[in-house]
Amino acid sequence: MSQPNTKSTGKPVASTPEKMPDLTVVQSTTPTKSSSAASVLPPKGGKLGRGLDSLLGPTSQMTPLDKKEGLTMLPLSALTAGTYQPRTNFSIEEMQDLTDSVRENGVLQPILVRPTGKTDKFDNILYEIIAGERRWRASKEAGRKTIPVVIKHLTDKQALESGLIENIQRHDLNPLEEAIGYDRLLSEFNYTQANLSKSLGKSRSHIANTLRLLSLPDSVQKYVRDSLISAGHARALINFPKAQELAQLIVDKTLSVRQTERLVSDYNKAPFDLNNPPSDGTDQNPTSETKAPKKTATSSQKSTLSEDGEDIAALEEELSNALSLKSNIIFKPDQSGHVQIRFKNPTELDKLMSLIFGAL
Repeated sequence: MSQPNTKSTGKPVASTPEKMPDLTVVQSTTPTKSSSAASVLPPKGGKLGRGLDSLLGPTSQMTPLDKKEGLTMLPLSALTAGTYQPRTNFSIEEMQDLTDSVRENGVLQPILVRPTGKTDKFDNILYEIIAGERRWRASKEAGRKTIPVVIKHLTDKQALESGLIENIQRHDLNPLEEAIGYDRLLSEFNYTQANLSKSLGKSRSHIANTLRLLSLPDSVQKYVRDSLISAGHARALINFPKAQELAQLIVDKTLSVRQTERLVSDYNKAPFDLNNPPSDGTDQNPTSETKAPKKTATSSQKSTLSEDGEDIAALEEELSNALSLKSNIIFKPDQSGHVQIRFKNPTELDKLMSLIFGAL
C-alpha cells in the first residue's frame, strides 16, 4: 500500500486509501430512531455518562485503515468472542429479534474490537471483540460475511472497562453479570470502589450493593441470572439460611421486595415453615417489584406504593441507575403522582429524549 503524503512537520496528509480485499473503509452513519434507544443513555458524570468516547477518544477523529486503527469493515471470520466480555447470558428470543433486524437492515452501529496479535493461515490479522458480541453472533446467524468495526489497541484493563461501559449503557447486563464485571475490575486490575464509581458513573452504594449479590449461593444467583427475581429480592436473601427456598417462594407467589424483607425479618426473629408463613407476610398485594422483568407498578399497586416509602425508594434507585440521572417518584394523597428526572445540561436532556422516544 502506498504511504500517506507528509509535510515537513511529519504529520500525515489526508489521501484516498487503496481498496483492500475484504477490507473497505466506510463512513460512520447516524443511527436511526429504531437503533438509538439501544445505544444512547443519558449521562451522569464520569466516563459512563460520556460513553466510550471518554475512554477511547472520539470516533469522529478515527484514523484511516492504513494506520491500523479506525472505522472499517472486517470479515466475521476474523473475529473471536472477547475474553473480557461481561455478558454471558444471551436470550434466545432477543437474539432471534436481533438476527431478523440484522438480516433486514444490517448492523447499524460498529462493534469495538482489538487486535489479538495473531493471524490466520493466510496471514490476515485476527481480532477480539470488546463490545458488540451479540451483533457479531446475529450477523453470523443472518448469513452476513462482514461487519462494521472500530479497531482500537486496548490493554486488558481497558477491554474489560469498555465492555462494561457499553453493556451498562445498553442495559444488556443482568445484575449478576454487572456484579461479576465489577469484581473483575477490583480483583484483576486493582480498582477501588471509589475508582470504579468515578470511571463508570455509578454511585458507590450501587456498586457495593451489586457486589453483595456474589455472596449468594449459586442456586440463588441463577434466579437472578434468569431474571426470575430482581436484585432487590436477591439482596434481601443475602445471609438468609433458607435463601433458595425463599427465592422459589418469591417466584411462586410473586412476592414484592417489601414482602420478602418482612418474611426474612420475621423468620430471623422466630423461624417458621416458609410454606406456611405468617399471614401478614404474603396476604398483601405485590408492591414495587415482583418478578425482575416487571418493575412498573400497576394501578392495583399504587395504594400500597404510596404507603410504603421503602418500595418507592427502591423504584427511585432503580430508575436513577437505569437512566444515570437523579430521579424522584412523588405520590399524592389522591393516588396520583409524577416522576421527576433531573438533567444538568441540554445534552443530557437530548439523550434522555432520544432514549424515551426510541423506546416508543
